[in-house]
Amino acid sequence: MLSCTQDDTIVAIATPLGSGGVGIVRLSGPASLAIAKRCCKGKQVWIERMATLRTICHPKTEQTLDEGCVIYFKAPRSYTGEDVVEFQVHSGPQVLQSLVQACESAGARLAEPGEYTRRAFFNGKIDLTKAEAIIDLTEATNPFAQRMALSHLEGKLLEQIIAIRDRLMHTLEQLEGSIDFPDEVPEIEHDSFMSDLKEIRMQLDKVLKTQDFGEAIRSGVKVVIVGQPNVGKSSLMNCLLGKERAIVTPIPGTTRDYIEGQFLFSGLTFHLYDTAGLRNDSNDVIEQLGMKKIQDLIQKAHLILWVIDGSQKETAQDLSILRQINHDVPICCVINKSDKNPVYDLKTLPKHLPKISCHTQSLEGLEKLKHYLQEDVVSLIQGADLEWMCNLRQQSVLGRLLVHVDELILTLSDGFEDDMLAIDLKKAVLACHEITGEEVTEEVLDGIFNRFCVGK
Repeated sequence: MLSCTQDDTIVAIATPLGSGGVGIVRLSGPASLAIAKRCCKGKQVWIERMATLRTICHPKTEQTLDEGCVIYFKAPRSYTGEDVVEFQVHSGPQVLQSLVQACESAGARLAEPGEYTRRAFFNGKIDLTKAEAIIDLTEATNPFAQRMALSHLEGKLLEQIIAIRDRLMHTLEQLEGSIDFPDEVPEIEHDSFMSDLKEIRMQLDKVLKTQDFGEAIRSGVKVVIVGQPNVGKSSLMNCLLGKERAIVTPIPGTTRDYIEGQFLFSGLTFHLYDTAGLRNDSNDVIEQLGMKKIQDLIQKAHLILWVIDGSQKETAQDLSILRQINHDVPICCVINKSDKNPVYDLKTLPKHLPKISCHTQSLEGLEKLKHYLQEDVVSLIQGADLEWMCNLRQQSVLGRLLVHVDELILTLSDGFEDDMLAIDLKKAVLACHEITGEEVTEEVLDGIFNRFCVGK
């Protein structure tokens, strides 16, 4: 566990190892400049924030290690808020490792994962939402994840949380003042406070209901393929993946629960789930357990692909399947087996795409389907507020904040004394502070900063 003391100076490679033009080794701490001077030959003129070409050497053997640019950032005008020196040298692994060893020989110690950003947090350079945004930005795999992380890095999530906290704090201060000094501080306006609480509650409820989109942006879009047995669900999955992931046979019921696979399209990751044919009349215990798993999967889906056999007439089973689908998410109906004589009455469908045949693997149909999935996701994301997209820790705290707001509404409605209101108000304010990092445990900080690589 890292401590809050920062009397020592740390060093680490700040760029990925591998082929590249430039590699960076970063020092941070009170002895950064002194260590850097020992690792450089020649005239020692150091100007803050100016890149200087220097010959870099081992401080004890004076063996030349490389030639590169060195930049000194004087505290507090640096990433960590401490004195920082960056060596920009050639990116060869041996060059970088030998430079780190040279700095260690001069008095630095190797940084632990996330220690630079942790020091920035403790020195007030960033709040906890920005620290977590740095992780999200480095792990972003698509433009939407990048935008979401940048929004948090710019402090937009912090602004929203502070706005809620300030409204609660203003009431708490007046409430405590009226309790301690009843002759000097007027009581709070209960009706006005109730209105504020209901507005905050609506906002939090809306935010928590849209968090699945944040998961879709970061981790991938969950697409569940449903339909009757033997309509071509596994064939469709294989076509979308471009490989034989699922076993395909003419025998119905080949898939007993579900099979997973994923593909990339337009910068988004789609997680496909090929499910067993949906039916309610099976006496097979294993199949019944599979149906339960599928229903749980459908409830968590971001998109649903409903596959029907276009060569067969519509049946009551089709409508039964439609009733089992989660209608809170977009449903795309894929008419399969279009290479055969189509007889399905498309007027009975709530929505359908151009026909697609998995048998002939029509590239045009598959591309249209992929574009449809991508456009549907984009429309969902554009309708959501990226500023409010949270990670799991932040979601958990927001959920507790919502509980505290509900408790406040109930306490206010039941006419409890103001000192009871003050207790619930403090809990709500504390939840806001947990998100920003003003009140957070060492264990939580360890969990966050250990996700960083060494050097960040």
